[in-house]
Amino acid sequence: MEDKFTTRSTPLPKTNLTYRLHIKEPLPQPQPSSEDFILKTCLTNPFWNDFRLLDFFTRQGLSLTMQQLLQVKQKLGITSKAALCQALIQLYIKNPDTLDVHQIRFIERVNPAFCDRELSVTAPGEKLVYECICTRRMISKLKTLQYIHLFMDLFNGYTFGLFSPDRSLPTGLQWFRKKVLPFYQSRYCTAPLVLYHAAEQTSQPSATSTCMGLEKLSRPSGTIQAFRKFILPGFFEGLRLYDTPITLLDTAFSHWLHSYNATEDFDRYRDRLQLINQTGCTRICLD
Repeated sequence: MEDKFTTRSTPLPKTNLTYRLHIKEPLPQPQPSSEDFILKTCLTNPFWNDFRLLDFFTRQGLSLTMQQLLQVKQKLGITSKAALCQALIQLYIKNPDTLDVHQIRFIERVNPAFCDRELSVTAPGEKLVYECICTRRMISKLKTLQYIHLFMDLFNGYTFGLFSPDRSLPTGLQWFRKKVLPFYQSRYCTAPLVLYHAAEQTSQPSATSTCMGLEKLSRPSGTIQAFRKFILPGFFEGLRLYDTPITLLDTAFSHWLHSYNATEDFDRYRDRLQLINQTGCTRICLD
């Protein structure tokens, strides 16, 4: 007897599993109304980080991922502290009364020049701020503390400075009469009013003994603090880059300040509130 074999297809067992292609879909974008809410929240609470913002939005019924929040902040132009600070400054310019104490403190921390917002000037040489600051950057080479006597014109940002081991105010004012005052006299400017902040232990001369206009500030100059934060590191970076000998420190600093002052016109007003836009350090050749 001949065997016959029949080939039949065996059906697959039934299953409830379904297979889908995992396609990365774009995240849903927040509505314009929620963007306004996010912007207002960021401006009202500038010290909050992204995690605290997300927690606050969740409790307010606005569900966001970190990626969505960053996308919205990028769209609104407030991704960095500097950008957020600039946005708050624009609000202040429109109406100073709109900002609270926390917003003011945030601006002053990011851009110290904002502290001098009430010091108005109308011409070059009208008011100069002075401060003697301490620097430890060169202590490994100098083997001692060095102080920088800084004078800055509030109108055009012109800066004059002197390295000295002496931090006393009379030392700075003596150098001012010798170097800075003739600079303005040669440009037919009136004697500048010097606004200074000095520590209690620093000896302070009387106005009659100096024969010049002096006015004490209640706190250190924000303009000088901004210069120290954004600009001055470029000088020390230049010392390192060009391996400048310590014996040429005063000459190098004088040349560097001359190059820095030459970047702006003497008769043009420089907005101190815009110092925040200078990202990084301005490194100018010391030669």
